[in-house]
Amino acid sequence: MVHVPTDVARAAAAGNRDRLTYLLFRAAILIVPRIPLSWLTAAGRVAGLLAYLANRSAREAVLANLAIVAPDADAGTRRRRAQRTFVHGAWGYIELFALASISAQELQARYRIGGWEYLDEAFAAGHGVIMVTCHAGAPAVAGQLIALSGAPTTLVVEQLQPAKVHGLVARLRGAFGVRIITVGRESVRQIIGALRRNELVGIVSDRDIAGSGREMLFFGALTRVSTAAATLALRTNAVVLPAFAVRTGLLSGVGRIEAPVDMPRTRDTAEDVRVGTLRILQRIEGFIAEHPEQWAVFSDVWPQKSGPVGSSTMPRP
Repeated sequence: MVHVPTDVARAAAAGNRDRLTYLLFRAAILIVPRIPLSWLTAAGRVAGLLAYLANRSAREAVLANLAIVAPDADAGTRRRRAQRTFVHGAWGYIELFALASISAQELQARYRIGGWEYLDEAFAAGHGVIMVTCHAGAPAVAGQLIALSGAPTTLVVEQLQPAKVHGLVARLRGAFGVRIITVGRESVRQIIGALRRNELVGIVSDRDIAGSGREMLFFGALTRVSTAAATLALRTNAVVLPAFAVRTGLLSGVGRIEAPVDMPRTRDTAEDVRVGTLRILQRIEGFIAEHPEQWAVFSDVWPQKSGPVGSSTMPRP
């Protein structure tokens, strides 16, 4: 019998999982467009509920997050909301796969977006637009509508594993002209360049994906949050616009572009970044609080529970 070192066996197993994941994604892209929407809706519900039952760590993380986002809800309400969160997560994947085949006209017909006047005013200022959102509702699909409006759009995303899946997902996210860049040192130069060309950069700001943020109050509890949007806005004078899209059904939703975030501009840059970030988080809190079951984050956002849970993130600046 040939002995295979443990590390080699583990690497082989990981490689097999990566290949299987990639093949499943490729298969889904081919299959999803051929299935009626009503069936896809039901399939998403079943897949979400099965994932809720099977994935204990993700289930506990979602329940823990909901306990902070909506502390007044009883255990039964949190459990039902958590189940719906997994369903929305499944629907999010289906919507992503659908981007490979859906037409621009159908996409525009399925989503209604309000607040375009704020975007027009932001571009008129001439310093670029930073559009901040969160992992709630249908930001990836609704964001395609921004690009379809004619706005040069860049979306900053985290690196997915395996790399072939990341490339596949990036192509789907860029199906309607969205430029996709991955978080990293090089991305900073690309973001600043886009803003200086008076373009739009989308940043999902409810998680510290890059690991370069700082600890702040979010829903009244301390956690590490991204300061990227505030830092870039202060550096470039770009306008910060929150934008959110609630999912009203599979491949349908209602979005809103909100009024600009008032960014502080004093001589204390660190304090300006802190206050600006908290103002951004307030907007994100507002949307998540409206639709907590659509916040599809499956890791514990507050691993170290501290702070006055349920209180405001900060005195209104």
